[in-house]
Amino acid sequence: LVLRKAGVSLRVRDTNGRFVQTIKSSNGNAGLFDRSEWEHEVKDRDIDLIAASGTALEPLLSVPVRNALRPVFETRVNRTVYQVVRNGSDIEVALDRGKVAAGGRQAAINEIELELKHGEPTELFRLARKLDATVPLRIAGKVKAERGYELVEDAHQAFEKARPIQLDPSIASGEAFRVIVPNCLRQIIANEPGVCAGDAEALHQMRIGLRRLRAAITAFARSW
Repeated sequence: LVLRKAGVSLRVRDTNGRFVQTIKSSNGNAGLFDRSEWEHEVKDRDIDLIAASGTALEPLLSVPVRNALRPVFETRVNRTVYQVVRNGSDIEVALDRGKVAAGGRQAAINEIELELKHGEPTELFRLARKLDATVPLRIAGKVKAERGYELVEDAHQAFEKARPIQLDPSIASGEAFRVIVPNCLRQIIANEPGVCAGDAEALHQMRIGLRRLRAAITAFARSW
């Protein structure tokens, strides 16, 4: 769980006999929709730690961590991919249906992932709104790895507090705003299921997220 605490995930994906190792990083400054990612094709299911050079995983690979690395959960997903072209923008629409399993427990996966391959982000959000008008959708703030770890730890909680943010004093105000706002949005979105279930603490955390977002918009509006 050292990787989890550092906001790093390590995965080997088997797609019809082709194995790809993926390292992802989602620290306190990662956006809600943007995550650092490194991919490397490997043989069979064995991980390649040499390929971790220059990635977010490399600083974590002490000898004890290297020796303790092992799979902790597994996802099995049927993915259907569509390529959509909208006003010159290329968008990949992936429909995932399956499950994540760990320690005798499992959770269903029913997700649509939109990825902008080329073009304007505006077109991606327009497509998302169009899909939502057809089928009721909710933004998922948690990636599959987070859901897998929840099963491993058997510690799912209905609420989520804001994650820490690190800001360099030298960055421009616009860049700081782009770090703070996704952090607020995650706090709001992550607490939606708990609010719908009637959890008081989830409601409290969502209100905090909304207040933080409103305060950020007000504060940064004065600097522009």
